[in-house]
Amino acid sequence: MAKETNGKIKTSYRYSILCISDHYFGVEVDNVREVLLTPHYTRMPNVDKHIVGVFNLRGQIHSLVDISGFLNLPPKEIKETDFVVVLQKKDMSMGVLVDKVHDVIRIETNKIEVPTRDMPLNLINYTNGFYDHKTLGRIFLLDLEVIFNSRELSRYSYQ
Repeated sequence: MAKETNGKIKTSYRYSILCISDHYFGVEVDNVREVLLTPHYTRMPNVDKHIVGVFNLRGQIHSLVDISGFLNLPPKEIKETDFVVVLQKKDMSMGVLVDKVHDVIRIETNKIEVPTRDMPLNLINYTNGFYDHKTLGRIFLLDLEVIFNSRELSRYSYQ
């Protein structure tokens, strides 16, 4: 799973570890733009159920998305203590609701396992692997490209 970057093969990546409904998910640090407490947001009519609303962050409008449904988890009840992680992949961005941001860890590429058939289908579809952490347990590594380009979200602009 090692990727070539600037002619060099990377043997590890740094991941932000997010907690959603007592499950841990990893997102490459390079794709995390910002972490903030749940901001004031405006609900939008006639949008997919995963889109909670939109919020203004320093003059830029971002969609606020609950990705729990993608991950085969119950819908998130939004609390003031929740966090929003602003994720960016290429020219797309969105704010994702999470219970908390746990840590940033370095994971060696040879320790990342490919999704297996014993995982729920949604986790297979929206992750590109998992890592078994010695204290946190299984951390699923989110495939942001698949999430951003999903049928549910690709109908809306995230630029």
